[in-house]
Amino acid sequence: MRFYSKTRESDFSPTRKESFQSIVDELEAWEATEGSVRIETASQHYVDRPNIPHQHDKPDDVGVAAYFRREGEAAAEEFAVSCDRGESQR
Repeated sequence: MRFYSKTRESDFSPTRKESFQSIVDELEAWEATEGSVRIETASQHYVDRPNIPHQHDKPDDVGVAAYFRREGEAAAEEFAVSCDRGESQR
């Protein structure tokens, strides 16, 4: 994504951590139960940040799936959002 200003062009390049945290934040805005979001990828994830894949992993499969429960839904009801297209997991 590119942002243009009157004086110069600049790139918007979020870090991998910011990219994956934004998924969690967005799903919680969609009324996902806090703490229920689980992101799965082919990469290894940090133990202390299980929804963030290691920054140096470059898996062949760049797909990302986010699983979550919604407030007010049955506890066994789980939803998913996925993306299987892209050049990287960022």
